[in-house]
Amino acid sequence: MVKLLDYCKISGKKVDRFTGEKEYVATADVEDNKVHSYKYVDFDNKPSRANQIANVNDVGFAAMMNTNKAFLINNINKEYIYSTGFYFLKCNDDLYYKYLYHFINSEVFNKQKDKFSTGATMKGINNKNLELIEIRKIPVIAEQKKISEKLDLIIKMIINRKEQLVDLDNFIKSQFVEMFGDPNLNDKYETQKLITLIKNKGDLVDGPFGSSVNTKTDYIENGEIPVIRTVNIKQMEFSPSDLKYMKREKYETLIRSRVLPGDILLSKVGTIGNVCIFPNDYSEAILSTTGSTRIRIDETRMNRIFTAYNLLYLKDKLNKIASVGVQPFLNMTHIKNIELKVPPIEMQNKFALIVEKIDKQKFIIQQDIKDLEQLYINKTNDYFKI
Repeated sequence: MVKLLDYCKISGKKVDRFTGEKEYVATADVEDNKVHSYKYVDFDNKPSRANQIANVNDVGFAAMMNTNKAFLINNINKEYIYSTGFYFLKCNDDLYYKYLYHFINSEVFNKQKDKFSTGATMKGINNKNLELIEIRKIPVIAEQKKISEKLDLIIKMIINRKEQLVDLDNFIKSQFVEMFGDPNLNDKYETQKLITLIKNKGDLVDGPFGSSVNTKTDYIENGEIPVIRTVNIKQMEFSPSDLKYMKREKYETLIRSRVLPGDILLSKVGTIGNVCIFPNDYSEAILSTTGSTRIRIDETRMNRIFTAYNLLYLKDKLNKIASVGVQPFLNMTHIKNIELKVPPIEMQNKFALIVEKIDKQKFIIQQDIKDLEQLYINKTNDYFKI
């Protein structure tokens, strides 16, 4: 084994004064191994963490523990400013930059990074502990390039599959617009407030107040009841990632915020406007806090799939009306007054059938992505295992 920093060096540099505005990339702006968003800042008003630049072919990664965000600097994003929450590494002549990128993206590296992370609240690796990271004996450049090409191919296939999912989502939206008009306009069908589209008062609720739930004692590993947090509510997908649980006894004191299969979930604090339908994989669950809303629609008037997509396509509008505090939020008055299109139920059902057919195609592609991601993990473990 050899030390990683024997073959590369920390390369990020502080930002010199500049005029005008530049793109600033925070750690949250990196997803799927690339910069997917940024915000414009000027020198005098930029966040204190916006203080790092990098060069072409540098490899960037998030310093924070349990956070795998590796990406390459290219001719476009080399002009951006980066958060000091990133590290950037520059290869020496014996290390190929894409080989380093795949190592940084591997479980082998990230397990070491997490092991050596320190800090009182948000743990992360520091310069001293980065010196402890090991890599197996590095092959000659020609072999590094061969390995990188094989791993690049898997990544390319994953990206291709994810683009197929985006295309299918765009097709669903085009069908919605064709059948019902622009989601943000009353151009084809009348709209009604969400509160008028439920049967009972308890069909539209948010989670319990934070004081009602102690996350340190009420969230337990072997609890019977899943606890739904905003992180579990994605765009038309319920994510079981890092799902928490609580005891049934505690759950029964919070029964107002109960969730059943088929209920619509809407995130309303922080990340606003993510919508999904709670799946049949669980018999029941509970909302964690006031950060999310459970909607039980009147199905004699509204199809739940149509309603979920109607809400999803209002995401930009919901973000505009959100109140601003430590983080943006929608209160229950905002939620109750959301205007939804109300076309004939037969039209809604027809749209739902289209979505269900597309979902079958998406499921196959999603399984393919999981298989390819596991293949990438297996290959990188083989190439980089210590």
